[in-house]
Amino acid sequence: MSVRVLLADDSAVARTLLSAVIERGEGLELVGAARNGLEAVEMAERLAPDVVVMDVQMPGLDGIAATREIMRRTPRPVVIVSSLDARDSKLAFDAIAAGALAVQAKPPPPGAPEFEATTRRFAESLRSLAAVQLRRSAPAQPQRSPTLAVTAVDLVAIGASTGGPAALGRILGALPADLGTPIVIVQHIVDGFDRGLAAWLDTQTPLRVALATDGQRAQPGDVLIAPSGSHMAVRPSLTVRIERGPPIGGHRPAATHLFHSVAAFGPRALSVILTGMGADGVPGLVAVKARGGTVIAQDGPSCVIHGMPRKAVRAGAVDRELPLDEIASAIAAATARRPDGVSRAVSSPGPVNALRHP
Repeated sequence: MSVRVLLADDSAVARTLLSAVIERGEGLELVGAARNGLEAVEMAERLAPDVVVMDVQMPGLDGIAATREIMRRTPRPVVIVSSLDARDSKLAFDAIAAGALAVQAKPPPPGAPEFEATTRRFAESLRSLAAVQLRRSAPAQPQRSPTLAVTAVDLVAIGASTGGPAALGRILGALPADLGTPIVIVQHIVDGFDRGLAAWLDTQTPLRVALATDGQRAQPGDVLIAPSGSHMAVRPSLTVRIERGPPIGGHRPAATHLFHSVAAFGPRALSVILTGMGADGVPGLVAVKARGGTVIAQDGPSCVIHGMPRKAVRAGAVDRELPLDEIASAIAAATARRPDGVSRAVSSPGPVNALRHP
């Protein structure tokens, strides 16, 4: 059965190009082409497509507002198509915050050397995202807050995929400006949008967000994003290594590579696995736990896709599962140091699996 796609773009040239890409994509069916955001909202409600491909800059109701309205009325997967210039990239991530699931670069025209490969990747992405079951957020239920022992850590490492940019924005935005440790992040992102992601996240948090560079030393308050197309590792000296290497599990950067390096920190690191499809990160998290590190997984109800966290739980690599909005407080607690440097008791809501007491 074909994936039914709705396209929204105010440019006739872009609509023609994207229509050709969609119609050539295996398993895709173009069911409508909106010329602006208002038409996109109306057609999404009337045609009930499986996925919406949305331009970000449109007159009147732009792609950000249209995405927000679609998610309010008839939630369905939205993919933002954007150019690589700084303004479009920033707006694309604003649309992610409004509820879009992913951002894709605008494809080259037919006849370009990379057109066929781009079409295949684009179709694969739309088929995968069309399968995502979106849920309206349920009100948080009050829970008992057991007291748990948390060791003050030297590093926080995070892995994320689909749904990750918005989740990262919420976590980083809730952290204090005087966070006492660096944070390193692997986020699966389309090539060319890593700088836009870092720039957008930098506007969401009082911390310093930037793309990681080889050889730099991570400092407290730094948030370092792995560049697209390269793996990132962190040495126990907090020196960052950017390594080309082959893809791991189809990913470069790979969360598995980062977490394997973080395992060397033992109990001095906190690792977090967020929303995403697949199993990237799981082997590395198994190594983290074997060396005494602590692992938090985003819980199922708050994930866009529960694949990566669920597989980490099934592998026995997770200490705690927490709703998205409780992860920042857990990070802040784990990175807060007493003058004597020893672990302290903190209140940590949410289900507890088997938190170790190092």
